Amino acid sequence: EQLNKGGVEGMDESAFYEGLVTAVKTCNAKKRDAQDAHLDSVQLALSDYVHRSGGIDVENAVITRILLPRIDAKESREQRPKARNFKVALEFYVPLAQCSRSVSLESLNLEMVPGQALPDELPQGVEEPVRILQKLLVRVRGGSCEKE
Repeated sequence: EQLNKGGVEGMDESAFYEGLVTAVKTCNAKKRDAQDAHLDSVQLALSDYVHRSGGIDVENAVITRILLPRIDAKESREQRPKARNFKVALEFYVPLAQCSRSVSLESLNLEMVPGQALPDELPQGVEEPVRILQKLLVRVRGGSCEKE
């Protein structure tokens, strides 16, 4: 308030500092909101273009992560009816869109090869809904040709 009245004379340093911190937080929040709005508008325009053109081929997309739902033996589906249904998915980074998106194996018409060794559950105390794997064997759904 004193800043708006024409200066900082007579204002103690702690009050000035607190006012400055509040102003910086507000400014940073607005900057993040503007950046988010910019990214959203770019992605919306790209999505519209892809939809109107019937799709595009992306040659330089990169798989960044393999996501595997965490299975908790203590909880059954009946005990957590409101829980989100996570699926095995691949996360892709698409340079053209400048973003990452996860796509389920089901959507890609792939399935995990049964019987492969998967890493143990997360350490105690970690509550992530998915595990991140380094490699996974998959095949076309119903097929027999396996790929890593």
